[in-house]
Amino acid sequence: MTPLRGSMRRQAGFTLLEVVLAIVIIALASTTIVGVMSATANRSSASMQEQQAAQIANAYLREALGLPFTDPAGADGESTRQSYDDVHDYAIDTMGAHDRTDVAISGLEGYRVQVSTRTCPALPFLAAAPDDCRSIVATVTTPAGLDVVLSAIKTKPP
Repeated sequence: MTPLRGSMRRQAGFTLLEVVLAIVIIALASTTIVGVMSATANRSSASMQEQQAAQIANAYLREALGLPFTDPAGADGESTRQSYDDVHDYAIDTMGAHDRTDVAISGLEGYRVQVSTRTCPALPFLAAAPDDCRSIVATVTTPAGLDVVLSAIKTKPP
């Protein structure tokens, strides 16, 4: 049996145009999904770094607040963190977080830590005289360059 002339059998499958169009659509969708995932990961990383910086600043601030207001030895000006014995001594500017004995804490090398104290300005809600008050500021800069600043006031006990 011979096929009839002029008749064409319909073949199943996709044309080249349909295949190319499907590839373009899949590529665009994949690019969009990867872009969204990348942005989400970056925000998550920045958020984690910001939270870590806040914890570092809080630790340094608590350390400074835990010391006496006046120097127990009677003379201010200790120059190393291990010798800081009152709140007036704090002047830290270092790369990486360190423990109280100045040993670097692993994994936190990319954070810049700055702690300073100064005489408080006259504040209407604060009964202490400016000389009887210290403002403590802890600033931690994340590896991404975001500054996290925590501050506190310590007054001389009556």
